[in-house]
Amino acid sequence: MMKRLLVAGALALASLMPLKAQNPAAALSSVLSENGLQFDYSYAYDAKGMKINGTGHITAQNDAFRMTGNGLLLVCDGKTRWTVDEAAMECYIETVDASDPDLMANPALLVLGMDRYCRNTGSSRRTFKGRSLMAYDYEASRKGVPFKTAEFFFDGSTPAGVRLKLADGSVLELEIKGYKKAGPLSIDPALFTVNTDSLGSEYMITDLR
Repeated sequence: MMKRLLVAGALALASLMPLKAQNPAAALSSVLSENGLQFDYSYAYDAKGMKINGTGHITAQNDAFRMTGNGLLLVCDGKTRWTVDEAAMECYIETVDASDPDLMANPALLVLGMDRYCRNTGSSRRTFKGRSLMAYDYEASRKGVPFKTAEFFFDGSTPAGVRLKLADGSVLELEIKGYKKAGPLSIDPALFTVNTDSLGSEYMITDLR
């Protein structure tokens, strides 16, 4: 489950990057308040020879997001987070505490506060997935950030991918496909909540609020 949440963190980081900023984290709040963002993704997680691959889709607006992929649904409306595991038929409901965020399990708050938790260390042109792209570098500046360094890749003004290096030396790479802005107030707020009654009686619901 933790590796899945790290993947979700990478997705949220990628989805909320502004398109034209020397320091991409600097304009996150304004970009999210004006536009919802969505894209398909593919990722590869490599830890000491163990490789995990997956695909999915993410939609984000302000501090809310909805991520689907590989049997996992992760939804946050900014105050509550639902984690639905379709294979295990389980749903976990948790409160999001903005004053004391759990950065390992709450990627949306990590992204929105990235300037507080990470520092921009530079940029350069380099290769990602066989393409020459512009990359922006970040490193963790406080405890609790689930990665040591992060690289954000752009193809012109379009985000193309993310590479995260974790403290244990493992690497998570995420490629972005079909990136687009949804437009002001064009996303249905219902996307960012989960009606647990609709899951069915076979689901185990664990409410930790």
